[in-house]
Amino acid sequence: MLIIVMALLFIVSAIAATLMLTSRSQIRIEAALSTRAGLETLADSLVRLNAFRLSLQQQQDATPNAVSIDGTPLQCQFGNMLADIRVNDVSGLIDINSAPVDILKMLLRGLGTSESQAARLSAEIQDFRDGDDIPSENGAEASDYQQSGRRHGPKNAPFETVDELDQVLSMTPELLQKLRPFVTVHARSPILDLSVAPLPLLQALARGNNANVAWASVTEPVSRDQFQPPAALLTRFNPRSMSRTRSRIFAIDVTVQGPNRGRYARHAVIELATQSKTGFTIREWSSRTQDAVPDVMKASAQAQCIQFE
Repeated sequence: MLIIVMALLFIVSAIAATLMLTSRSQIRIEAALSTRAGLETLADSLVRLNAFRLSLQQQQDATPNAVSIDGTPLQCQFGNMLADIRVNDVSGLIDINSAPVDILKMLLRGLGTSESQAARLSAEIQDFRDGDDIPSENGAEASDYQQSGRRHGPKNAPFETVDELDQVLSMTPELLQKLRPFVTVHARSPILDLSVAPLPLLQALARGNNANVAWASVTEPVSRDQFQPPAALLTRFNPRSMSRTRSRIFAIDVTVQGPNRGRYARHAVIELATQSKTGFTIREWSSRTQDAVPDVMKASAQAQCIQFE
Protein backbone atom coordinates (compact mmCIF):
# COMPACT_ATOMS: atom_id res chain seq x y z
CA MET A 1 0.00 0.00 0.00
CA LEU A 2 2.86 2.34 0.94
CA ILE A 3 4.53 1.65 -2.37
CA ILE A 4 1.33 2.55 -4.26
CA VAL A 5 0.96 5.81 -2.30
CA MET A 6 4.59 6.74 -2.96
CA ALA A 7 4.14 5.97 -6.65
CA LEU A 8 1.04 8.17 -6.82
CA LEU A 9 2.87 10.99 -5.04
CA PHE A 10 5.73 10.68 -7.51
CA ILE A 11 3.33 10.85 -10.46
CA VAL A 12 1.51 13.88 -9.01
CA SER A 13 4.84 15.63 -8.36
CA ALA A 14 5.98 14.91 -11.91
CA ILE A 15 2.71 16.28 -13.32
CA ALA A 16 2.99 19.40 -11.18
CA ALA A 17 6.59 19.97 -12.24
CA THR A 18 5.63 19.52 -15.89
CA LEU A 19 2.73 21.96 -15.57
CA MET A 20 5.00 24.50 -13.86
CA LEU A 21 7.63 24.13 -16.59
CA THR A 22 4.98 24.43 -19.28
CA SER A 23 3.53 27.52 -17.62
CA ARG A 24 6.95 29.17 -17.43
CA SER A 25 7.64 28.32 -21.07
CA GLN A 26 4.28 29.76 -22.07
CA ILE A 27 5.06 32.97 -20.16
CA ARG A 28 8.42 33.25 -21.93
CA ILE A 29 6.79 32.62 -25.31
CA GLU A 30 4.08 35.21 -24.65
CA ALA A 31 6.71 37.72 -23.47
CA ALA A 32 8.75 37.14 -26.63
CA LEU A 33 5.70 37.53 -28.82
CA SER A 34 4.72 40.66 -26.95
CA THR A 35 8.19 42.14 -27.45
CA ARG A 36 8.20 41.30 -31.17
CA ALA A 37 4.69 42.69 -31.56
CA GLY A 38 5.76 45.93 -29.87
CA LEU A 39 8.85 46.26 -32.07
CA GLU A 40 6.82 45.56 -35.21
CA THR A 41 4.10 48.05 -34.23
CA LEU A 42 6.63 50.79 -33.59
CA ALA A 43 8.50 50.08 -36.86
CA ASP A 44 5.29 50.12 -38.89
CA SER A 45 4.09 53.32 -37.21
CA LEU A 46 7.38 55.08 -37.97
CA VAL A 47 7.22 54.02 -41.61
CA ARG A 48 3.71 55.42 -41.99
CA LEU A 49 4.56 58.57 -40.04
CA ASN A 50 7.51 59.32 -42.32
CA ALA A 51 5.44 58.55 -45.42
CA PHE A 52 2.81 61.03 -44.22
CA ARG A 53 5.47 63.66 -43.53
CA LEU A 54 6.91 63.13 -47.02
CA SER A 55 3.45 63.75 -48.44
CA LEU A 56 3.16 67.02 -46.52
CA GLN A 57 6.69 67.92 -47.51
CA GLN A 58 5.84 67.39 -51.18
CA GLN A 59 2.84 69.71 -50.94
CA GLN A 60 4.77 72.54 -49.31
CA ASP A 61 7.93 74.30 -50.42
CA ALA A 62 9.37 74.12 -46.92
CA THR A 63 8.41 72.25 -43.79
CA PRO A 64 9.95 72.32 -40.31
CA ASN A 65 12.10 69.29 -39.53
CA ALA A 66 12.00 68.15 -43.16
CA VAL A 67 12.61 64.46 -43.80
CA SER A 68 16.10 63.79 -45.14
CA ILE A 69 15.73 61.80 -48.40
CA ASP A 70 19.36 60.85 -49.03
CA GLY A 71 19.54 57.89 -46.63
CA THR A 72 21.00 59.88 -43.75
CA PRO A 73 20.28 57.79 -40.64
CA LEU A 74 18.16 59.20 -37.85
CA GLN A 75 18.40 57.33 -34.57
CA CYS A 76 15.86 57.88 -31.82
CA GLN A 77 14.74 56.44 -28.52
CA PHE A 78 11.13 55.65 -27.57
CA GLY A 79 10.95 54.49 -23.98
CA ASN A 80 13.15 51.41 -23.81
CA MET A 81 13.17 50.93 -27.61
CA LEU A 82 15.65 52.37 -30.08
CA ALA A 83 14.85 53.15 -33.71
CA ASP A 84 17.03 53.70 -36.79
CA ILE A 85 15.19 55.45 -39.66
CA ARG A 86 16.49 55.93 -43.23
CA VAL A 87 14.56 57.46 -46.12
CA ASN A 88 15.79 57.34 -49.73
CA ASP A 89 14.49 59.08 -52.81
CA VAL A 90 14.75 56.13 -55.23
CA SER A 91 16.17 58.38 -57.94
CA GLY A 92 19.35 58.45 -55.84
CA LEU A 93 19.67 54.66 -55.90
CA ILE A 94 20.98 52.39 -58.65
CA ASP A 95 18.18 50.61 -60.50
CA ILE A 96 19.23 47.00 -61.05
CA ASN A 97 16.91 46.69 -64.04
CA SER A 98 18.29 49.62 -66.02
CA ALA A 99 21.79 50.34 -64.71
CA PRO A 100 24.56 49.60 -67.25
CA VAL A 101 26.81 46.64 -66.50
CA ASP A 102 29.86 48.87 -65.98
CA ILE A 103 28.04 50.82 -63.24
CA LEU A 104 26.99 47.60 -61.50
CA LYS A 105 30.57 46.38 -61.78
CA MET A 106 31.88 49.63 -60.27
CA LEU A 107 29.47 49.37 -57.34
CA LEU A 108 30.37 45.74 -56.68
CA ARG A 109 34.09 46.54 -56.69
CA GLY A 110 33.44 49.41 -54.31
CA LEU A 111 31.68 47.05 -51.91
CA GLY A 112 34.78 44.87 -51.66
CA THR A 113 34.47 42.21 -54.36
CA SER A 114 37.46 41.31 -56.50
CA GLU A 115 37.71 42.47 -60.11
CA SER A 116 36.83 38.99 -61.40
CA GLN A 117 33.93 38.56 -59.00
CA ALA A 118 32.54 42.00 -59.86
CA ALA A 119 32.79 41.24 -63.60
CA ARG A 120 31.05 37.91 -63.14
CA LEU A 121 28.24 39.17 -60.91
CA SER A 122 27.45 42.25 -63.01
CA ALA A 123 27.26 40.07 -66.13
CA GLU A 124 25.08 37.52 -64.33
CA ILE A 125 22.70 40.30 -63.24
CA GLN A 126 22.48 41.41 -66.87
CA ASP A 127 21.75 37.84 -68.05
CA PHE A 128 19.20 37.35 -65.28
CA ARG A 129 17.18 40.42 -66.28
CA ASP A 130 17.43 40.31 -70.08
CA GLY A 131 14.93 38.39 -72.19
CA ASP A 132 17.28 36.03 -74.04
CA ASP A 133 19.15 32.86 -73.18
CA ILE A 134 22.45 33.94 -74.71
CA PRO A 135 25.16 34.27 -72.04
CA SER A 136 27.16 37.48 -72.05
CA GLU A 137 30.89 37.51 -71.34
CA ASN A 138 31.38 36.30 -67.74
CA GLY A 139 27.60 35.85 -67.47
CA ALA A 140 25.34 32.86 -66.81
CA GLU A 141 22.26 31.43 -68.48
CA ALA A 142 20.11 28.34 -67.89
CA SER A 143 22.82 25.74 -68.64
CA ASP A 144 25.20 27.36 -66.13
CA TYR A 145 22.55 27.25 -63.41
CA GLN A 146 21.86 23.59 -64.18
CA GLN A 147 25.54 22.72 -64.01
CA SER A 148 25.70 24.36 -60.59
CA GLY A 149 22.82 22.19 -59.35
CA ARG A 150 20.25 24.97 -59.27
CA ARG A 151 16.63 24.04 -59.82
CA HIS A 152 16.00 27.38 -61.49
CA GLY A 153 17.67 29.38 -64.18
CA PRO A 154 17.81 33.13 -64.80
CA LYS A 155 14.47 34.90 -64.78
CA ASN A 156 15.02 36.46 -68.23
CA ALA A 157 12.73 39.28 -67.11
CA PRO A 158 13.12 42.40 -64.98
CA PHE A 159 13.64 42.07 -61.24
CA GLU A 160 10.44 42.69 -59.31
CA THR A 161 12.21 43.18 -55.97
CA VAL A 162 15.79 43.68 -54.84
CA ASP A 163 15.55 40.42 -52.89
CA GLU A 164 15.41 38.52 -56.20
CA LEU A 165 19.13 39.20 -56.45
CA ASP A 166 19.58 36.18 -54.19
CA GLN A 167 18.65 34.02 -57.20
CA VAL A 168 21.59 35.29 -59.27
CA LEU A 169 24.09 32.47 -59.60
CA SER A 170 27.14 33.92 -57.81
CA MET A 171 25.31 36.16 -55.31
CA THR A 172 26.02 35.56 -51.62
CA PRO A 173 23.86 36.58 -48.62
CA GLU A 174 26.67 38.77 -47.30
CA LEU A 175 27.04 40.70 -50.55
CA LEU A 176 23.27 41.07 -50.97
CA GLN A 177 23.10 42.64 -47.51
CA LYS A 178 25.75 45.18 -48.60
CA LEU A 179 23.90 45.93 -51.84
CA ARG A 180 20.40 46.42 -50.41
CA PRO A 181 20.82 50.03 -49.19
CA PHE A 182 22.08 51.23 -52.58
CA VAL A 183 19.87 49.55 -55.20
CA THR A 184 16.22 49.60 -56.22
CA VAL A 185 13.76 48.38 -58.85
CA HIS A 186 11.51 51.43 -58.56
CA ALA A 187 13.58 54.21 -60.18
CA ARG A 188 13.01 52.71 -63.64
CA SER A 189 15.76 54.86 -65.09
CA PRO A 190 19.52 54.67 -65.65
CA ILE A 191 19.74 58.25 -64.34
CA LEU A 192 21.32 58.51 -60.91
CA ASP A 193 20.51 61.76 -59.10
CA LEU A 194 23.66 62.44 -57.13
CA SER A 195 21.96 65.24 -55.19
CA VAL A 196 20.01 62.63 -53.20
CA ALA A 197 22.29 59.58 -53.52
CA PRO A 198 23.44 58.25 -50.12
CA LEU A 199 26.98 59.36 -49.32
CA PRO A 200 28.08 55.73 -48.65
CA LEU A 201 26.95 54.91 -52.22
CA LEU A 202 29.09 57.74 -53.62
CA GLN A 203 32.00 56.50 -51.52
CA ALA A 204 31.54 52.96 -52.85
CA LEU A 205 31.50 54.27 -56.44
CA ALA A 206 34.68 56.23 -55.73
CA ARG A 207 36.38 53.08 -54.43
CA GLY A 208 35.15 50.99 -57.35
CA ASN A 209 36.06 53.48 -60.03
CA ASN A 210 39.55 52.07 -60.57
CA ALA A 211 40.10 48.35 -60.26
CA ASN A 212 43.88 48.85 -60.08
CA VAL A 213 43.82 51.19 -57.10
CA ALA A 214 43.92 49.66 -53.64
CA TRP A 215 41.15 50.65 -51.24
CA ALA A 216 43.65 52.13 -48.80
CA SER A 217 44.88 54.63 -51.42
CA VAL A 218 41.41 55.79 -52.54
CA THR A 219 40.42 59.21 -51.23
CA GLU A 220 36.78 58.82 -50.29
CA PRO A 221 34.55 61.89 -50.51
CA VAL A 222 33.54 63.01 -47.05
CA SER A 223 30.77 65.16 -48.48
CA ARG A 224 28.54 65.13 -51.55
CA ASP A 225 30.31 68.16 -53.03
CA GLN A 226 33.67 66.40 -52.89
CA PHE A 227 32.48 63.50 -55.04
CA GLN A 228 34.14 63.46 -58.45
CA PRO A 229 31.89 61.46 -60.80
CA PRO A 230 33.78 58.74 -62.69
CA ALA A 231 33.79 58.96 -66.48
CA ALA A 232 31.41 56.01 -66.70
CA LEU A 233 28.87 57.98 -64.70
CA LEU A 234 29.29 61.13 -66.77
CA THR A 235 28.56 59.31 -70.02
CA ARG A 236 25.16 58.07 -68.87
CA PHE A 237 24.34 60.13 -65.80
CA ASN A 238 24.06 63.90 -65.54
CA PRO A 239 24.82 64.49 -61.87
CA ARG A 240 25.11 68.25 -61.65
CA SER A 241 22.93 69.91 -64.28
CA MET A 242 20.06 67.45 -64.51
CA SER A 243 16.76 69.25 -64.00
CA ARG A 244 14.95 66.80 -61.80
CA THR A 245 11.27 66.83 -61.10
CA ARG A 246 10.13 66.09 -57.60
CA SER A 247 10.35 62.38 -56.99
CA ARG A 248 7.23 60.62 -55.83
CA ILE A 249 8.72 57.28 -54.80
CA PHE A 250 10.70 56.71 -51.61
CA ALA A 251 12.22 53.75 -49.81
CA ILE A 252 11.78 53.83 -46.03
CA ASP A 253 13.77 51.50 -43.78
CA VAL A 254 13.09 51.36 -40.05
CA THR A 255 14.94 49.11 -37.62
CA VAL A 256 13.73 48.91 -34.02
CA GLN A 257 15.69 47.36 -31.17
CA GLY A 258 14.27 46.35 -27.80
CA PRO A 259 15.89 46.31 -24.35
CA ASN A 260 16.91 42.66 -24.80
CA ARG A 261 18.64 43.57 -28.11
CA GLY A 262 15.92 41.84 -30.11
CA ARG A 263 15.49 43.60 -33.45
CA TYR A 264 12.82 44.05 -36.08
CA ALA A 265 13.21 45.76 -39.45
CA ARG A 266 10.52 47.02 -41.80
CA HIS A 267 11.27 47.94 -45.42
CA ALA A 268 8.68 49.86 -47.40
CA VAL A 269 8.51 51.61 -50.75
CA ILE A 270 5.83 54.26 -50.91
CA GLU A 271 4.53 56.45 -53.71
CA LEU A 272 3.06 59.83 -52.94
CA ALA A 273 -0.52 60.08 -54.16
CA THR A 274 -2.62 63.16 -53.53
CA GLN A 275 -5.82 61.23 -54.29
CA SER A 276 -5.12 58.88 -51.38
CA LYS A 277 -6.57 59.76 -47.97
CA THR A 278 -3.16 59.19 -46.38
CA GLY A 279 -1.29 61.03 -49.14
CA PHE A 280 0.60 57.93 -50.22
CA THR A 281 0.22 54.36 -51.46
CA ILE A 282 2.40 51.39 -50.56
CA ARG A 283 4.31 49.71 -53.37
CA GLU A 284 6.39 47.32 -51.30
CA TRP A 285 6.11 46.11 -47.69
CA SER A 286 8.47 43.52 -46.25
CA SER A 287 10.33 42.62 -43.08
CA ARG A 288 13.72 41.13 -42.39
CA THR A 289 14.76 38.52 -39.89
CA GLN A 290 16.76 39.47 -36.83
CA ASP A 291 19.87 37.73 -38.20
CA ALA A 292 19.81 40.01 -41.27
CA VAL A 293 19.46 43.21 -39.23
CA PRO A 294 22.71 44.80 -38.03
CA ASP A 295 23.00 45.94 -34.42
CA VAL A 296 23.69 49.62 -35.07
CA MET A 297 21.54 51.36 -32.46
CA LYS A 298 22.92 54.27 -30.46
CA ALA A 299 20.93 55.51 -27.51
CA SER A 300 22.96 58.73 -27.45
CA ALA A 301 20.97 60.05 -30.44
CA GLN A 302 17.67 60.18 -28.58
CA ALA A 303 17.53 64.00 -28.65
CA GLN A 304 16.62 63.89 -32.34
CA CYS A 305 13.39 62.11 -31.55
CA ILE A 306 11.72 65.45 -30.92
CA GLN A 307 11.00 65.45 -34.67
CA PHE A 308 8.63 62.52 -34.27
CA GLU A 309 6.68 63.64 -31.22
